[in-house]
Amino acid sequence: MREAVFGHEHKDVAASLNSIGLVYRALGRSKEALEKLEESLRIRIKNVGSEHVDVAMSLMNIGNVYQALGRNKEALEKHEESLRIKIKNVGSEHIDVAGSLNNIGNVYYALGRSKEALE
Repeated sequence: MREAVFGHEHKDVAASLNSIGLVYRALGRSKEALEKLEESLRIRIKNVGSEHVDVAMSLMNIGNVYQALGRNKEALEKHEESLRIKIKNVGSEHIDVAGSLNNIGNVYYALGRSKEALE
């Protein structure tokens, strides 16, 4: 419905695509999840630029799907980029930063890099 009202490139469509991607992820349909999340990311970058917290959220969600697929190096890249954007926008003490640090720790653990996971 949002797409019909606002057009495909609208920020609200990006939010809907993000939500659909999360549902696909919850259903174990990772390929569809990545398609929706990556499209959401593309639209968000177009609308708000690459340094916005909404972009950081999209990157985090993509990172989580990559990790679920065992694509941990790609997951780590997305989580690190998300973290950088979050720190830039909300500071290093914000709760969203803690979530990103947790995600990064989980990926390090999955990669067998437990010492780095604790840092």
